Amino acid sequence: MLPCCNYLARNSLDEIDTLSSTDIRCQWTKLREPSLEQFKPVPISKFCCVGNSIDCTLSQSKTSIRSALISAAPYSAIALHSKGRKSFELSSDVSSAEIHDEPFQIISNQLLDLISEYSVLNLGDCCQKLYDCKVALKMPPSKIRNLSLNDNSFWHQIRQFKITGSRCHSLYTYYMSSNKSDEKWSKKASSYFWPKSFSNKFVKHGIKYEQVARVLYAETTKQKVIQSGFVVHYQTPWLGYSPDGIVLDGSNVPIKLLEIKCPYLGSSKSVPELINDLKYIIKNSDGSFSLNKRDAYYAQVQLGLVMLNLETCDFVIYSSLEHKYIILKTDFDYEYCKKMLCTLKIIYFEKLIHEICNMDIVVQ
Repeated sequence: MLPCCNYLARNSLDEIDTLSSTDIRCQWTKLREPSLEQFKPVPISKFCCVGNSIDCTLSQSKTSIRSALISAAPYSAIALHSKGRKSFELSSDVSSAEIHDEPFQIISNQLLDLISEYSVLNLGDCCQKLYDCKVALKMPPSKIRNLSLNDNSFWHQIRQFKITGSRCHSLYTYYMSSNKSDEKWSKKASSYFWPKSFSNKFVKHGIKYEQVARVLYAETTKQKVIQSGFVVHYQTPWLGYSPDGIVLDGSNVPIKLLEIKCPYLGSSKSVPELINDLKYIIKNSDGSFSLNKRDAYYAQVQLGLVMLNLETCDFVIYSSLEHKYIILKTDFDYEYCKKMLCTLKIIYFEKLIHEICNMDIVVQ
């Protein structure tokens, strides 16, 4: 062996176990931790047998090449993924629900296309089967929005195995804070997909006054505000969002996201007092207020903007004591969203989804 290739070591092939994905589900997950402890990864560039890379300039754009590949192989994985793998059929438990046509359309944001093509580790057989059954969309997004708006049990069902606006920040910061063992991720996944229900005076207060604040906002701003159910997209079915409201223009085109917060402090404090006591609000040098970019509400708003393909959000903070509110205008933060969504995709496909398999969820 050459001295410069001392990173390489050959073992007898007879000593290597044959692992079948049909016999052992996602064995790579179990072996990953001990492998990382035993072996030190070395960049390919350190090997003497690897030559210098050659710059290659494509005569066609990546988009045109991708389209050509899909046209040449219409039943390939990339072709099926680009148009969705599931037919538009309603499951038996929701097919009888009343469905109304929405007065608007939600056009997918191009960032979601980028995220759908962002590379992560391939799923094992068990995870892929579960993903196709429990995560991939089985009906058009518009029907999901309508059904989830009118059926609370369906809303809980459709969002269970998805990363949502109210929960995305906790996963994002958990991953970014430090390396976690598989055991810790297993506990995180269990608490995330099967959260314990709870209610307290703060939650009850928010639920009680959300509609009051929404009506007041619509009346005072003279804008058309409609409610929507759970928002999903074909290319990223593992993401979902429930907006508090969508503002439409005169042609029923969505122009703004509405998010409403009714803090319990608002029952005893005026808006000026309230705004200074909320930790998720920061005061700018010019005296204005804005959402703290490090707070969970900022991540929630950004996910909502990308899911609804909107550029701005009216973040409403309501005081029930005064029956008044303040609006914090929050714009779409592309770079923040891109980084967060790429990280969330890694978390979902490499850290979370296998734990659903370990819970022996029945797939059909």
